[in-house]
Amino acid sequence: MGFFSKIKELFLFDDTKSGKDLIDIHVKCNKCGERIDSYFRKNYDLQSSYGEEKWAYLIDKNLVCPGCYQNITMRIEFDNLLNKINSELAGGEFIVGEDSSLN
Repeated sequence: MGFFSKIKELFLFDDTKSGKDLIDIHVKCNKCGERIDSYFRKNYDLQSSYGEEKWAYLIDKNLVCPGCYQNITMRIEFDNLLNKINSELAGGEFIVGEDSSLN
């Protein structure tokens, strides 16, 4: 952790700690088992459907494992209240726990 990151943490400017505007998703790589933590901003990283699909918001991303460089394809569909309604993951598995938004 860098010097400025530590200062931001002390003064509570770190958005990843507050979690108000973030969806945190944790994935485990099927190939090497490494944990990948991903954070998505609700007002920027979510794709809207504009009423054409069953979902209201979507996360459709490709992740690359830092340990083995395997491609992990993730698709998560949310309703209007940002409740998960469907999810698919190829190349890994979701880690659902106390610090994940996918509970």
